[in-house]
Amino acid sequence: MHDLAHKIVLAGSPCKPDVHHADGLKLVDLVNRFAEIYWATEDINTVRKPCPYPPNIEVVYPVL
Repeated sequence: MHDLAHKIVLAGSPCKPDVHHADGLKLVDLVNRFAEIYWATEDINTVRKPCPYPPNIEVVYPVL
């Protein structure tokens, strides 16, 4: 988890000064992986669904 959290912080840095779609997708992918791991530790299943806001990329939601 520490390594993944570190990668999230590093991936977020290029998203601040510029607007590159690939950088944002990389960050969302890492955060989705973190969310899946977190919810698994709580014994809660997750599902990936498109976000209701543009650009409608897939995000992880807990199945509550």
